[in-house]
Amino acid sequence: MILTLNGQSVESVEQLRRMIHEVPPGRIVTLGVSRNGQPLTLKAQLEDRKQAFGYASGKPFKVVVPTMPVMPAMPAMPDIDVPVSVVVVHSSMRSGLMVENLTPQLAEFFGTKNGQGVLVRSVDKGSRAEKAGFHAGDVIVRVNGETVNDSGDFSHALRSRQGSSVPVSIIRDKREQTLTLNLPDRKQSNLLNESIETPDLDEEAREELRRTGAEIARLQPEIEQYAKRMSAYGEEVRRRQPEIEKSTRELLNRFILRARQL
Repeated sequence: MILTLNGQSVESVEQLRRMIHEVPPGRIVTLGVSRNGQPLTLKAQLEDRKQAFGYASGKPFKVVVPTMPVMPAMPAMPDIDVPVSVVVVHSSMRSGLMVENLTPQLAEFFGTKNGQGVLVRSVDKGSRAEKAGFHAGDVIVRVNGETVNDSGDFSHALRSRQGSSVPVSIIRDKREQTLTLNLPDRKQSNLLNESIETPDLDEEAREELRRTGAEIARLQPEIEQYAKRMSAYGEEVRRRQPEIEKSTRELLNRFILRARQL
């Protein structure tokens, strides 16, 4: 077992591979190894990596990795200086969720039916919602089996079920699943913990939101294509992993054998 390389601790095969890669061919290195439970110090000279890999695999070693696509830049959400009705806030003492109503474009993007549901903008760290498994980007469509059309429905559903555990149906990655949210008793909360609903958006802000939703919808094909290429890349890496690990083990064995001969 290799413990150190040039005095630096080796914690994993990946780290050792990186450390070897950083040493120029022909350089002599010092290895700290453990053999039969006894620490030993060995010297080894690195050979040309192309020759080493050729020896390890018996043929030229080549890993073909697909070119990674450039992720298109997502448009920034508009800065709105006034409170907006699309946002309803629950403090971490209640649920820890910040949600907003869906525009038609966002509803299409997230895969909800008839534009129903509210979008989770953020989840407070350590909150009941985080413990229940909510993520930013989830779309809440039902609470306790009742349809949630907007933030008003969601706020009412939580207020009417304080002190209980309620099933909450969400859409994540365009698939529906159910989480269980535990709500505190009314006596555990106070006025500051109540839901806060804010005034309506003005027309300019609504138009800006509509444009943002349209831009997200426009980018959807590119995002989906990127996701497919990332999935294919991951499959290729997993498929080649045994070959890579085998060649690495053989290379290390040859490396140690050469060290014994010095």
